[in-house]
Amino acid sequence: KDLVDFILAAFVEKPRKHDGMFPDDESSIFRHYGFVDDQVFYPSSPLKPPFIALLRSNPDEGIRLIHGLTKLATEHWRRSHVRRKWTPIPLDLVFPWGPQRFWGDGAIYGWFRGVNGPEIVESALMALEQWSFEEIERGVSIETQLEKVLKGSECVALLGVAISLLLSVGNKSVPISLPLIMQPRLWGWDIGRS
Repeated sequence: KDLVDFILAAFVEKPRKHDGMFPDDESSIFRHYGFVDDQVFYPSSPLKPPFIALLRSNPDEGIRLIHGLTKLATEHWRRSHVRRKWTPIPLDLVFPWGPQRFWGDGAIYGWFRGVNGPEIVESALMALEQWSFEEIERGVSIETQLEKVLKGSECVALLGVAISLLLSVGNKSVPISLPLIMQPRLWGWDIGRS
């Protein structure tokens, strides 16, 4: 628990005084999404500590860390859109465990493939995908694993991980996949990241 709390606090960018060049923190919005320069995670990889090790040793805390990082980045994205007077549009899905609202766009969706996001988040998502494949191979059902991955998340990048898992198990996943395959926005994002 302490490790996860430390990481969530240590990598969050502290608000900076307006430097006259960019309003608020606009200079870092699209590059870092609210995280300090995370070059220690460059290049993005599922093997970057602590993610895969934490997921294997304490899955609940590993998922809490990854959900926390994606939530911070997604909140930063939403604030940047509101400041620009753009309207972020959520993606509302209903799963067997209940309804969930996800935020983001096609660029954020691609974070799980190491594209256009903060490297710390990309590495975390890549590790989550790898660990999820390991869990399914170990005998965990796709339904159980998807619930672990998605429940409590608000970031569309987690939907990318979920779709990757669903594609790996083929037609065994039809009932749990319905909320995802019924969303044209996800089709476009997934085709776009291929």
